Amino acid sequence: MKKIFISVLLVIFVFASGACAVFKLTDNRNTEDTKDEEIGSPNYVFYFASSGSAVAYSGESSMEVPSGNVETKIFSFPGKSTTDRPADASDQITLKINEDSYVLEYGGTYETALSDSENYKSYCVYNLYKRDWFRAYTRAVTNELLFFSNTSDARLEANCGITEAEAKDIAETTIISLYGQNILKEYTFEETIYTNTDNMVQYTVIYRKYVWGTPTDDSIQISINMSGKVVAINAKNLGLFSNAEKLLTKDSIDNAVDKMRETFSNKWTIGKTMLVLDSEGDYYISAHLFRDDSEGTKTMVVYVNLK
Repeated sequence: MKKIFISVLLVIFVFASGACAVFKLTDNRNTEDTKDEEIGSPNYVFYFASSGSAVAYSGESSMEVPSGNVETKIFSFPGKSTTDRPADASDQITLKINEDSYVLEYGGTYETALSDSENYKSYCVYNLYKRDWFRAYTRAVTNELLFFSNTSDARLEANCGITEAEAKDIAETTIISLYGQNILKEYTFEETIYTNTDNMVQYTVIYRKYVWGTPTDDSIQISINMSGKVVAINAKNLGLFSNAEKLLTKDSIDNAVDKMRETFSNKWTIGKTMLVLDSEGDYYISAHLFRDDSEGTKTMVVYVNLK
């Protein structure tokens, strides 16, 4: 019996043809390149039992995986490993973001777990460019910007800066200049988050891709400091759901949400549902669930397969 050690109380179920699942948290980023962590957080890895109803073992010290045939499922794609440099990768790029230009040097090529999927292989490879306090990731095939950070300008005083409305205007101008005028037809404004910490003061404006009225795990996040300068961009799943409305029906999504509610709503509070992909390109509806008891708040993540 294989043991899995975890440090949090978190249980994850997956409904998929009667299979059951237990999981561990793992980080499959290249251990020799741990400083390049901006693209995301550790992956969830799921183990599916070959048969039976849903089984989950929870505990702060360990979890056990049923014996028998198992397979791994990855629902998040930040983990990266080095891969061969594309022949057309530039030694240097000039990244222009509004009025600012950044000359960045090639720093390596990486691929995510989406390399498991035949349909999404072109989405999984990206190039790193960097210099001093600046870093950027571009998709290798299209050169689309997936990530940018400028940590030198993140901290400015909060009492003399732009307003939330001004931040939204800057974000809109930025995404149009980077991704084209039609981007606002594909992504919907979701919210603006204000952050004030020892390390940064900024607004983060979030636009999200929706499929049949359901939010997806594809968002464009623009972070702007108090002087109006863009200091971060995160669009790591850009375009992953561009064909989803052709492949999925609204009824299939609604049925998955209903299945989740029927199973858990009597004991759990269900958070916002979201359409996500696993590393093989299969669609799921996902949600965080919450429940308070004498031991505190418990959290569970549920995935419902849309096959």
